[in-house]
Amino acid sequence: MKRVLGAILLACTSLWLCSCEKFTVGELITDDHSKSVDQPFQVIEFRDDVNVNLLHADQAHPAGTVIVTAGANLIEGIHTEIDTNYTDVNDVYGDTLTLNKLIIRNDNTFNYLHTYNYAINATIYYDTLFQLIFHSNARRINTDTLRGYNYLTPFSQDSVSWDSLAPRLILEVKGGSGSFNVLTDCYRVNTKHIQGTADITIQGNTVIASTFADYDCHGIIDGKDLYSHLHYVNSHSTNRVIAKAFYMLSATNDNVGQIEYVRFNQVTQHLCPPNDTIPAWHLEDTIVRCPQVLIREGSKKENIIPYQ
Repeated sequence: MKRVLGAILLACTSLWLCSCEKFTVGELITDDHSKSVDQPFQVIEFRDDVNVNLLHADQAHPAGTVIVTAGANLIEGIHTEIDTNYTDVNDVYGDTLTLNKLIIRNDNTFNYLHTYNYAINATIYYDTLFQLIFHSNARRINTDTLRGYNYLTPFSQDSVSWDSLAPRLILEVKGGSGSFNVLTDCYRVNTKHIQGTADITIQGNTVIASTFADYDCHGIIDGKDLYSHLHYVNSHSTNRVIAKAFYMLSATNDNVGQIEYVRFNQVTQHLCPPNDTIPAWHLEDTIVRCPQVLIREGSKKENIIPYQ
């Protein structure tokens, strides 16, 4: 009996040693995945645990360039593909959009003999983005200044009318964990945290911001550095939503979580439309006004407090 147990133990030890060698991450290498991105995209979906930096395309890195850095034994498990049939209903203008979606995923499955303490880093160069979908356990996802997807929209002010670009960006967290950091400068920013424990931090400028936190949202939505003119918050979460609005915060809280608003003294009502080359909206400090907080009927006012 002892001989049998000894043989089994020896066999398991040999298998473990061979498997450890087989399943090592390998030497760190960099690989260009751009060949699989053969069409322009306006949506990116992040899956699994790939750390991502989003950068605006330039002369050296055209839109669709995807550079992945990981262990040599993991590179083949990183995939990028384009979904040309992605549709989204535009709740601002009521039309249905058919857009191209870039999907980046990690197919390196967990193995009990395979160390899971590794990092896969990707840099994606883009032209214009309408939506970011986070379904990822990445430690971090960072962006440069996102301008949003551009719509030709009529505006009027002081009896003067003009057509201008009104860029819009949607941020949607569908699951996962980690830290997602977004820097933006566009007319409208919509944030939807549907599920997961990921924290999303939003910085930059926008005219109209809307934030929705669902019941299964267990991550913090930090918008204390998102300078918005109007901000609409609807929270069903047990966690924190932090918002900052120059003119009005309209908040509804239907759970035990907190909606926190940032207090400030100097704000603006002066909107600078984009010029012909940069589709961006900027808020300028021109007047002094105290923030107004509007609590909708049925909300829990005691859970809407100043940010500490």
